[in-house]
Amino acid sequence: MRFYKIIINGVEYKIGLKKIGEGVYKVKIGERETEVFVEDVFEKNEKEDLKGGTKVFSEISGVVVKILVKVGDFVKAGETIAVVEAMKMEHEVKSPKNGVILELKVREGQNIVVGDTIAVIL
Repeated sequence: MRFYKIIINGVEYKIGLKKIGEGVYKVKIGERETEVFVEDVFEKNEKEDLKGGTKVFSEISGVVVKILVKVGDFVKAGETIAVVEAMKMEHEVKSPKNGVILELKVREGQNIVVGDTIAVIL
């Protein structure tokens, strides 16, 4: 396991990271460990555009604590559309492009896993 220093919202954390499969990593923060799935979302989103919308996927497993948009809202690339909490840390799910929220696939309080679709943006 390799260790890194990351800064989230101004707070410094020491994390351990170990690749355990294609796109799958074990992450350790303190005594807690979880598995995360990493994928090239830009390539995947470009492919999804051909099917009538860009799917925004969860990069972590956790609980959806906030949904900041509704169907029909215009979003800009990089705008936060939802917040997922895992291991007492909040992860902002951001729009990969400018567009309109076509579908919301989750609700607040819902447990999700890596790779679940959060929203579809047209």
